[in-house]
Amino acid sequence: MKRIIKTIGIIATMGTMLVCAYLLGTTQAETITEVQTVTETREVVPDGYIPLNDKYCGYGCSR
Repeated sequence: MKRIIKTIGIIATMGTMLVCAYLLGTTQAETITEVQTVTETREVVPDGYIPLNDKYCGYGCSR
């Protein structure tokens, strides 16, 4: 009987410690992180480039 009570006490103590550690961790972890993303698109056209799929297709275009 004493062994069962000791086991229940150990389990209850461990449970209490886990709950306290969880609560302490969640209250201390209030850090705010701001992330800024900058996206810039630049079009680079090499010299002598002839566009094939452009809206100004030139010769042979049926539009």
